Amino acid sequence: MSLSQKSTANMADVAQGAANVVQDEVDVDVVENEAALLTPLKKGWAKCSRQKFLKSHLEEYKTALLVSHEKATSFLDGIVNLWFSTYHWSIPVTQEELPTSPPFPTGADGFEILTEKQATLKGKVIERMRKSLYNWFNHRSKKTKTLKRSKSTEDPLSILVNRLLGYAGPAKLRTGWEMWGTANYESLREPFEEAFRESGKPEKHHATFRNSFKKKEFLKLSEEEQP
Repeated sequence: MSLSQKSTANMADVAQGAANVVQDEVDVDVVENEAALLTPLKKGWAKCSRQKFLKSHLEEYKTALLVSHEKATSFLDGIVNLWFSTYHWSIPVTQEELPTSPPFPTGADGFEILTEKQATLKGKVIERMRKSLYNWFNHRSKKTKTLKRSKSTEDPLSILVNRLLGYAGPAKLRTGWEMWGTANYESLREPFEEAFRESGKPEKHHATFRNSFKKKEFLKLSEEEQP
């Protein structure tokens, strides 16, 4: 083998070895953190910089909630993205010190290079945190003050607020299960439709059955998960 060939072979071995070392280190770190990353969050979990981050967006969320639930949900989607731009998914919420460089190598497309196990874990962490963030904002918005309005549905202010909130009838406060059911209806739609078909109830009971189904599923959630 020529000197040039030997040099090329050695370089390939070194590159492969470096890649293996990086991947091994990533594997070990994520496996060690897995329990902390997926541990259910208890009341008061947001502390220090994370609490400050959430509080800085709370009033904007309440304002969006006054317009419509859809507006508030869209706002929260943006907060989730901003959260993970600030706090990497592989960092436990109890860890205040943040990494100074990306924890994972990235490809030319800008996406992290992850193993199948890491990608699965990332998906679980993001979904868990998404629910926790939604619950954090919803819980702190239960007592959001609304504009005082006349009981008469003909009152101009009452009509305006109802339109802003998307209500056709008299304004009313929405319960926790109603807000949760609306926000998560896409994931509930298929099991609900199946349950309705199995119930054998006529189509005129579709709306009533849907509300009962939402409330039943909501009550299955833990206290942490309930908004």
